[in-house]
Amino acid sequence: MPAVLFIEDSRTFQRLMTKYLPEDYELTILDSLAAGWESIQSRKYDLIITDFLFPQSDAFELIFQVRHRFSPQQLPIIVLTSVADRFLISKLFVAGVNATIAKPPHVPDFRALVAKMIETPWVQRPDFPSEDAHLLTWGTADEFVVFCPNLNFFTRGTTQQAALDAMQERIRQHTLSGERIPVITTPKQTLYFSNVDVTPSHA
Repeated sequence: MPAVLFIEDSRTFQRLMTKYLPEDYELTILDSLAAGWESIQSRKYDLIITDFLFPQSDAFELIFQVRHRFSPQQLPIIVLTSVADRFLISKLFVAGVNATIAKPPHVPDFRALVAKMIETPWVQRPDFPSEDAHLLTWGTADEFVVFCPNLNFFTRGTTQQAALDAMQERIRQHTLSGERIPVITTPKQTLYFSNVDVTPSHA
């Protein structure tokens, strides 16, 4: 019996998901990213389906955490989002999701995608041109730093997310100006995040 984790804070979509998926799936529904990550660490799932936007955060940190431990083939992730933003969707694929689906999903197509993803996990590339930006992150006692070698950009922040958000904005402004992201020669993995357990001190 396939085990599916659905992370969603909307009670309406929680109820709908029980109808979207076949009854013979073992469906676990949790309403927060923190609860989802705790559950992922404590048991085995065949697929994660998650909303993107939550009251306190978005799903990027969860995606990064999962991809530090599992490849897209070991634990596929489908993100449901009502945000039809090509930059965001490209960023989700670079972060490591297997597929994105618009809310509300077309049920037959959604069921087919879920069944395929469980049987043979794969990465569904977006149906529009996208460019990968390679990122490296590290932390010190005082700050977190993100470096994009494609563009030779550095951003800094008191938290890793703040530094990543600043880098996202710099890349967005770069692409909006009509400039392309230069290709560089790197290993196959296109996004590098070092899981830094250092909490910056402001004493």
